Amino acid sequence: MVEHLPYSRGCFVCGVENTNGFGLRFHADAEAVYAEFTPGQQHAGYPGLLHGGAIAAILDEAMFWAATHGSGRMHVSVDLSVRYRSKVLVGEPHRVEARLVLARGPVCKTEASLLDAAGEVCVTATGKFMPLPQEEVPHVLADFFPDPETVDPERYVLHAP
Repeated sequence: MVEHLPYSRGCFVCGVENTNGFGLRFHADAEAVYAEFTPGQQHAGYPGLLHGGAIAAILDEAMFWAATHGSGRMHVSVDLSVRYRSKVLVGEPHRVEARLVLARGPVCKTEASLLDAAGEVCVTATGKFMPLPQEEVPHVLADFFPDPETVDPERYVLHAP
């Protein structure tokens, strides 16, 4: 079963109102959190190549959703490691996938891959995430759940810290 994950209004990666961002819509199944996208020239570093920082942001966002979806709590990044293996071309379709590898205590460890249209891995990443402090969750929810018809915000805030 595929589940549609929440999105934000202003986020650079998933923000539906951020005209400079990617507007990714993440989904989850039993295996991973994922999104498909085609980066534009406005996201390039060198002509025709997706900027490395933009790549890191996409992988970070995917791993955030893996941690959040897997644990049922909103998270923040505390560690990110990225390995660039090959070029990521703008104007070409790509897929980002992330998995929750370990949830021990408050720390979630994740891994992610960015693949090209042929399924070749272009970039990999690992990350560590900590739960967002409960007192900050209401403020975040105001931006993250603009469409309550498709996402139950309670799914991400019910667990105790």
